[in-house]
Amino acid sequence: MKKIITLVFVFLMTGCIGNGSGDEYIGKWINPNDAKRTLEISRNGENFLIKEGSPSGSSSVAAVLKEGLLEFSNGFGSVKLSYVKQNGTLLVPTLFKATEYQKVK
Repeated sequence: MKKIITLVFVFLMTGCIGNGSGDEYIGKWINPNDAKRTLEISRNGENFLIKEGSPSGSSSVAAVLKEGLLEFSNGFGSVKLSYVKQNGTLLVPTLFKATEYQKVK
């Protein structure tokens, strides 16, 4: 009986602490400096799908959650998106800096 209670407690605590599921990334994001640039992030099984919208069209890429960062390959290397908990934004690295996206509510 003690083992069952211990197991239940461990599962509950894991859920309370956070399981690193990446749920904070899911949703539609917009570049506040260019409203025509959007990202839509959804689940794709255990991984994620990122759909980018821009004036030139849209494209999709598969991503994985690694150490709290959403990561995908762009052909030149890996790109890591990070969620900023303090202000609820998404940092997307570009060539010389990072662009901050805001979640559409």
